Amino acid sequence: MVTPLSPETSSVQNASSCAFFKAAQNVDSISILKPSSSAREESVDGTITAVVSHDVVIGTYVLENSSNSSQASSCASRRKGSVLLVEAVRAQRGDEDSTFHLSLREEAALPAVLDVQRSPSSDTVYAGCAESSLFAVNRGEDSQLLHCERVTPACDDEERMTLSVDVVDDEVGKLIATSNSKGGIALDRISNSGIVERVFEKEEGHSLEAWSVCIDRYSQQQVGERSVLYSGGDDGMLCGWRCDVNDAVFRRRNAHGGVGVTTVATRTGHEYEVWSGGYDDTVRVWDTRSMRRCVKELGVGGGVWRIKFHPREEEYVLVAAMYEGCKALRWVNSGELRTVCGFDEHESIAYGVCWLEGLDWDGRLVAMSGSFYDCGVHVWSVDTRSIG
Repeated sequence: MVTPLSPETSSVQNASSCAFFKAAQNVDSISILKPSSSAREESVDGTITAVVSHDVVIGTYVLENSSNSSQASSCASRRKGSVLLVEAVRAQRGDEDSTFHLSLREEAALPAVLDVQRSPSSDTVYAGCAESSLFAVNRGEDSQLLHCERVTPACDDEERMTLSVDVVDDEVGKLIATSNSKGGIALDRISNSGIVERVFEKEEGHSLEAWSVCIDRYSQQQVGERSVLYSGGDDGMLCGWRCDVNDAVFRRRNAHGGVGVTTVATRTGHEYEVWSGGYDDTVRVWDTRSMRRCVKELGVGGGVWRIKFHPREEEYVLVAAMYEGCKALRWVNSGELRTVCGFDEHESIAYGVCWLEGLDWDGRLVAMSGSFYDCGVHVWSVDTRSIG
């Protein structure tokens, strides 16, 4: 199932393709399972090789067509999925020479998985699924098998899907934001003892699908209980929400020229800043104190599905640009936003992206991306040494 490829030298035009993995189902989302990598040494052909590995969770989604008309009438009955535990390995024999490999370690069946996000302080990954469900995914006692546990109660509306998940830590546990296909957004607190409390909910936050939600990391870090959420929907709205007053801070219509707002994201330590992407092929950066117009815009092509900041080098931004593959962007403090490289080897829509920071080396940032209909997962790198 794994085809290792020799890494190419990255440039500002094209990212290097390092490894390829074929999943059994359509790949929709990717997240790191553990926050740090493991390292070891192995002897390969008599040469001592430094081996660094990173565990990754991949969410998958497949539509199962049924000839049974009673089953076919229910969309939820045809949405199946899984989470895959994959080990990504970088073997380095010298300062420059690295080889990447991917191997499947475990698979667990779930309803169709639309998004996966890791808790910042633990190995737990939260999976947003069909049937409006949210699952906590952990490794079992043997550290290999995946254990999946439903976090929120089952929903009566089987056609409602959890489309987006975001997770941050707070003083008593974790805060988990979710959005769904009926336009709803919610914020739950899970205490360290496992008690789930609904903190905020807007069942009709958007008039169409609420594609994405995120927690404002700056406000959460500074003021705790005054959590702020941002959400984007197929209705073209970009919204900000104050959870302590249970109302909107702003509702920006036509945030991406009247098409759907597909992703929203914030960075730690950056006050009044939210990033968004949409079907208009652009990434936009906003100052939430004045939402009349964005402060920066960059066209990346293909439609934007996900925006991911590098955990350590936040000026580097990973974008799943759907029909145009994936792009790595750089935000310069002067306010310049530009594309530094692209990865175009996906044969279908690129949806899932994730930085594998545990595999970074010598100015090379390692990324993983997945595409839908061709079920492909790629590992590639961005060489920042030549980026001015």
